[in-house]
Order: sequence, then C-alpha cells, then structure tokens
Amino acid sequence: MGAFFLTTKGNSAVNTHRAENAFLNMGLSGPQKMLFGEYELLLYGKIRDSSDKNCISAAEGIAFFCGTMLYGNSERSMVLEAVYSDFLAGDLDQRELMGVFFLCIYHNGRLNIFHDNMTTYQAYYATSTFCISSSFIALAESLDKL
Repeated sequence: MGAFFLTTKGNSAVNTHRAENAFLNMGLSGPQKMLFGEYELLLYGKIRDSSDKNCISAAEGIAFFCGTMLYGNSERSMVLEAVYSDFLAGDLDQRELMGVFFLCIYHNGRLNIFHDNMTTYQAYYATSTFCISSSFIALAESLDKL
C-alpha cells in the first residue's frame, strides 16, 4: 500500500525524524523526501509491487497517492498520469476513481485531497497542527503531544 507523512515546512510542532523512525520500525525505509509549496512530504512506495508510479512532480505542482488506485480505462502503471492530466485540464471525473487509496494533488498553491469512496484507506491527521499520515503511529510519534 505504501505510506506517507505530510506536514508544513518548518513546523515546530512536528518532528519528521521521529516519524521517519516510526516508519523504519514498521519495515519501511528510504522515503522520497519532497518539499513543495509550504509542505514537506515523506513518501514510501509499495514493498512488494513497485510497478505503480505513486508520484509526479512537475513545474506546476505535484501529485501522489498511496494504496491501489484505478481510473477509467487507464493502464494501472499510468493511472496517476491520467488523473493528474485530467485534473489539470479540469476534467477529473471523481466517479471514475476506484480502489483503496489516498490521493493528494498540489496545484496553484492549493492542496487537493481525494480518497476512495468508502474511505477504506485510512489517513490520520492532527487537529492541533497541519499533519496528515497514513500511519497513526508515525503521526503520534512525530508530535510532542497529541
């Protein structure tokens, strides 16, 4: 399924090193570390199947997902490209998004968040500061207090 940890850059209430250690303790290592807009992202790919491209970074923004996502008739390895292209064109048909996933698209200074229709793919967030993660443990470990 992969994993992610997203917070704002320089957020003094969040310790991303502790989050990274929590993921390491879960057997996940070597995240893609990305800075975009006001955000900082740790993104982990799938352990067994790395055929899905789970991140696109372009001059106009970034898109990433975790889980398994299908979109219309797109080939599985091209799903994110199709979703991002349709989003940029203003033609994203959310009814065609299927699977168990969490998707973020950052474009024009705005973070757009999508999840599967049944919200089966779990994402956790801190109400005291901006922080979202696919792991409650990583989220809890990163904060000085919940």
